[in-house]
Amino acid sequence: MIDLTLLMGLVWTALKHAQWWLIASAALQLVTVLGHVAMFDAQRTGPFSYFAAVVGSSYPSQILLAYAIARRVMRAKTGRGFRYSQSRSPNVSSLHES
Repeated sequence: MIDLTLLMGLVWTALKHAQWWLIASAALQLVTVLGHVAMFDAQRTGPFSYFAAVVGSSYPSQILLAYAIARRVMRAKTGRGFRYSQSRSPNVSSLHES
């Protein structure tokens, strides 16, 4: 249930912000959830396959998260702001004109 909830949260966030690393992380989480589903058919799923699907997809997801955190810190230090916050929020002066 935890992995499924995380998948739903990642998909929602990826659709909202459209960042490539969020989409990749959601795809890796989908592999994890499908690994859990495949374990219900234990006769066909070996322990190594389950390990590769569940644990093997978590490390690249953590690397993507570390990349995103490092990128955000670097953008904050240079004062460039965040791409998604600038493009999604309306301009205050345009709200007063209409």
